[in-house]
Amino acid sequence: MKIDVALDHASTKTQIPDVWIAIDILRATSVMTTFLAEGGDTLYLAAGVEEARILARRFDLLTMGEEFAKPIEGFDFDNSPLQLLKAKSRLKGRNAVHTTSNGTKLVRLLQSLGGDILAGSFLNLSACASEAATRVTGNGSRGVTIACAGRRGSPILDDTYCAGVYVKYLHKLLPEAELTDCAMLALAVSEALPVEQALRESESGHIMAALGLQEEIAFCARTDIYSCVPYAGDEGGLLTMKRVRPLSQHVASGEAIS
Repeated sequence: MKIDVALDHASTKTQIPDVWIAIDILRATSVMTTFLAEGGDTLYLAAGVEEARILARRFDLLTMGEEFAKPIEGFDFDNSPLQLLKAKSRLKGRNAVHTTSNGTKLVRLLQSLGGDILAGSFLNLSACASEAATRVTGNGSRGVTIACAGRRGSPILDDTYCAGVYVKYLHKLLPEAELTDCAMLALAVSEALPVEQALRESESGHIMAALGLQEEIAFCARTDIYSCVPYAGDEGGLLTMKRVRPLSQHVASGEAIS
C-alpha cells in the first residue's frame, strides 16, 4: 500500500490508487466542502460554463464557479466559500452546478481513471483523511493518491502544501503504508512554511490578493471547520459530488465543528 501525491493533472494519469483525494485549495475543493456542509444536497460538476448553464436550466440549479479566477456573468455565486456562508439560508436542500478553471476539471479527469474520489481541503482535513484511510484498509489495497489541481498544467505551492499535510495525517492513520518520493516532497514543503503564508505566497494567492480576496485565503487556510466529505458519483451520466457519511468514526459527517 502506498501514499502518493500527483502534483498536477498529467501526473495523475500514471496512478492507479483505490482512493483519490482531489485538492484545489484556492478554491474549488474548499467550495465543494462548504456547499455540502452548509446544507447543499447535490453538486454537479460541469465541463465548462455553457454546460453549467444548460444543466442549471434543466435541473433548476444554483450556479457557481469562476473562469480565469474571475466571477462568471449571470452565475449565483463566484468560486467562493465566503459567499456561500453569507447566503447559506439559500443552500438548504438545494442542488447546484460548479465549474472552475482547474479543480472541477481535475475531478472529471479522476473519474475517467477509476477509483473512489473524495474532495479534500483544510476545511475538512481530519474527516477526509479518516475516510480515505478507512477505504483502503485491507489486504491488497493499492493505497491513496492525493491529486493536486495545479495551475495551467504545472504544480503549485498551495496545492502541494496541502497535499503534504494530508500525507502527514494519512501516514499516522496508515503507518504501514509506503510514502513515495512525491509524497515525501509534498510533506517537506508542508513543513517549511506556516499554512497561511504558503497559501498567500503561492501564484494562486497572489492572483487572489490582486483581486482583493485576502479573506478568502484566510478562510481556506482554516483546519477542520467541517466534518463533511464530498464524494464523487454518477447520476445519469453526470458527475456529482454529495456528502458521504464517514465509514470511520473519527468524526460525524455533515456537522460543523465550529
